[in-house]
Amino acid sequence: MHRILLCCFIGSIILIAGACNLSSLDDPIVVTDLENEFYLDLWEHLEPEGRFLEWRLRTIENAECEDASIDYFYRNSGGTIGLNINAIINPADCTPSEQPLSVYFAGGQLNNDVYPISIGVRDAVVNEGSLIVSDDSYRLSFSSLTGVVLLKRVLRRIPDPVIWGYIHTQHDSLQVAADEFMNNLETKTLPVSLKEGNYGYFSVDNEAVIIKHIHVPEGATMFAYEYIQDDDVLEGMITSLKEEHPNGIEVRIFNTKGGEFY
Repeated sequence: MHRILLCCFIGSIILIAGACNLSSLDDPIVVTDLENEFYLDLWEHLEPEGRFLEWRLRTIENAECEDASIDYFYRNSGGTIGLNINAIINPADCTPSEQPLSVYFAGGQLNNDVYPISIGVRDAVVNEGSLIVSDDSYRLSFSSLTGVVLLKRVLRRIPDPVIWGYIHTQHDSLQVAADEFMNNLETKTLPVSLKEGNYGYFSVDNEAVIIKHIHVPEGATMFAYEYIQDDDVLEGMITSLKEEHPNGIEVRIFNTKGGEFY
């Protein structure tokens, strides 16, 4: 069977053998006017057994129904990552929703490497790029994206062993106790040098730590340190503070094992 491709130009018709590549018929279809429908974010899940990449997918617009779901398929095979976002599934009995849909799914423990990645949206577009994993960060690289908006292209990784958190006082009279706690904490920790950027749980901007994953009371002091002592030492410090000042001082501290102390 012979294929004849006719390329039309204004004012003339030119037949040129090989001018158009027929192999492109097998390439993914790209619909450039597809509206952006989803947010996609990077997260690193921390737990005692280790840490792994987590993907967070969310609709840009509110869902039509409360019990709706996002139909997707994720694979990581042979060092190649693929995400297909197929459809939004609405239940037969629909209760109107005022919230976007979201789904979190594990990306696994990835070794330092460059992973080809494709993100397909509703069988209408396939975005090709790469995920670069290093000790320092996860980095997404796409020349262009259609149908999906990345909330961040770079997620920095919190080095081990680091703790971060905040302390907040409700009354000025408790500030001395808060300062004593922080001075004691500094004797049990080391300063940590963190590059500027978004670490998911917090960001670093002009050497200031800004906690992002929980609500922090206005006026709280936020911090991050290198911490190599046992968790019992940290728990004991917080317990002593709460026994001396059961009301008016709030402390929350997190570590890279997924632990929380308060």
